[in-house]
Amino acid sequence: MRWPLRSRYGEAGAEGPTVLVMGDRRSLAAEAFRNLRTNLQYAAVGSKLRSIVVTAAGPDEGKSTITANLAVAVGQGGTRVIAVGADLRRPSLHRAFGLSHHAGLTSVLLGRLPLEEAVHHIERYQVDVLPSGPLPPNPAELLGSSQMGALLEELTRRWDLVLVDTPPVVALSDASLLAAKTDGVLLVVTANQTPREVVAAARRQLEQVGARIVGVVLNRVRPGEVGHYHYYYYYYSRDGAPPAGDTLLPNGAGPHTGDEAAPAPKGGRSR
Repeated sequence: MRWPLRSRYGEAGAEGPTVLVMGDRRSLAAEAFRNLRTNLQYAAVGSKLRSIVVTAAGPDEGKSTITANLAVAVGQGGTRVIAVGADLRRPSLHRAFGLSHHAGLTSVLLGRLPLEEAVHHIERYQVDVLPSGPLPPNPAELLGSSQMGALLEELTRRWDLVLVDTPPVVALSDASLLAAKTDGVLLVVTANQTPREVVAAARRQLEQVGARIVGVVLNRVRPGEVGHYHYYYYYYSRDGAPPAGDTLLPNGAGPHTGDEAAPAPKGGRSR
């Protein structure tokens, strides 16, 4: 498989959604998400890219953490961005920002709350967040509704970039429904864990609805799997020695573009 944009991250989302970008702006995590932000800007040249679905091939691959941190990185760059919690099965995006999901996207879609009252502005991160809202009995029908399409159009009019966190692609139709209504898809894959055939199935499912896959994020890359880490590691150390405790993302902090070989998830069971 060949992808237009690839990024590699350490343990993003290994223990639930967290905002890694703000802890240390010189950290590998912060740099990795800034690189992802930059690569998406290049991907947008010459084509519309105002709304992006962030999804995964399978469950527990860190898509919500990627969504939250990408949103913060984009917000830090001065772009007006909103992160939308559209995983109406197992919502977790709100946890990254310390919010409740008891009012949000579904509240707006059902006409129970105006959009302005459902959106949270997180001043610290310079990002707006629309949590999932109460979980409905019919997520696919709600996400595929004309109301959802109209809401996405309104969001793209009012924000420069809309990031939509969705359930995994395989086995659920939710992500495909939203992918068909947005400008692009960012696919999160767990290194050395997500089976190749599952990634291929996710890609086929997205392409069948005409989705534009703008890139893939290879998450949870382990030490020694990417050779360029030590360049960043030593560059930022004061005396040439590795910074103490700087082990958040020990490898693979930089996105890669071009015609590199596709990620090759080894066989194994997707969690």
